[in-house]
Amino acid sequence: MTKEWLVTAQGYLKDDKSKQTMLLHDTFKRNSDHEAKQSFLDKFGIAYEIIQVYSVIDTSKYET
Repeated sequence: MTKEWLVTAQGYLKDDKSKQTMLLHDTFKRNSDHEAKQSFLDKFGIAYEIIQVYSVIDTSKYET
């Protein structure tokens, strides 16, 4: 079953010599948290060096 996942990570632009980090986040509709995390890494890994993925949260738990 497809769910919406919120993925949050820390990273910096690969061409940024100062390596100033920033918080990165996006949502993905995928079947599992693993697929959502992989989609996040595929999307952001091109331009950003990902230091750490902090969370992959099923957003349906927070719907009202």
